[in-house]
Amino acid sequence: MLHAKEIITKLQTEHKASGAELLELLRCEDVYIKEELRKAAQAQAQETFGKAVYLRGLIEFSNFCKNDCLYCGIRKSNRSCSRYRLTEEDILSCCKEGYNSGFRTFVMQGGEVGRDIHVFRDLVADTSEEAIDREAAYILEFEKSMMRK
Repeated sequence: MLHAKEIITKLQTEHKASGAELLELLRCEDVYIKEELRKAAQAQAQETFGKAVYLRGLIEFSNFCKNDCLYCGIRKSNRSCSRYRLTEEDILSCCKEGYNSGFRTFVMQGGEVGRDIHVFRDLVADTSEEAIDREAAYILEFEKSMMRK
């Protein structure tokens, strides 16, 4: 078994570690090792993403779920959860409001219920078409304004 410092080096060079190695890092209480791990993670994040911050709008379109995961607040056995399912119009309205607030990408999530998939698939297609039409209109307007200058 590798020691924590060796595991950090392995992660930096090979970008992989075994479950036991990751557990070793999680259990490590050495503040210097923790700081080295933090610095390595920060360096990797900056190399991958730069200093940009990516914001996405989150739309939870339904909290009905067929699963009963103990960690989850919307699990099917949670009787104190008020259930809802947004309509297509509600979801499109959320997308428009989010777009007007500056979001350009959205994460749509919901509980796992098979019947929502078909609605969701069609909805994504509709919102994508609207986004393409809107972007095309912005580009045309921009080009017109540039021609006037």
